[in-house]
Amino acid sequence: MNPLQPGKLTLVSLRNRRGVERQLELAEEGAARVRAEYSAALSRDAREAGLADELEELRHPITTVPVEAPTVRVRALKPFRIFVRNRYDEQEEYSAATFAVVDVPKSCLRKLGDRVEQVPPSTELLPLALTSNDHQLLAHER
Repeated sequence: MNPLQPGKLTLVSLRNRRGVERQLELAEEGAARVRAEYSAALSRDAREAGLADELEELRHPITTVPVEAPTVRVRALKPFRIFVRNRYDEQEEYSAATFAVVDVPKSCLRKLGDRVEQVPPSTELLPLALTSNDHQLLAHER
């Protein structure tokens, strides 16, 4: 069933719909031809202007992924919740309940202070979510 032509499919509606399909095919072929012509002209103009390398860089940019901040494994001595900017400049939350073993960005250690102790990287992770009591405690710390 076609929402553009409701009702039972007949030979006439089939021919009409095939006509529309053919028009779309021709438009697609025309667009591909125009794109190829435009691309060739742009390449030619860039080459003549001595900007061929720059055009290639624009067509195929080298994407770089920002380096992830180094992390440190810590054991939470007190519940904590901190917000840190990540490598994409987005705010990320790090939180853990008491006795949890988690990885946090190394840059956070000073901010966390005596709430955590650093443990060897081989220590098994033990992610423990904050409880409602922890949330209340953290709310009163502010």
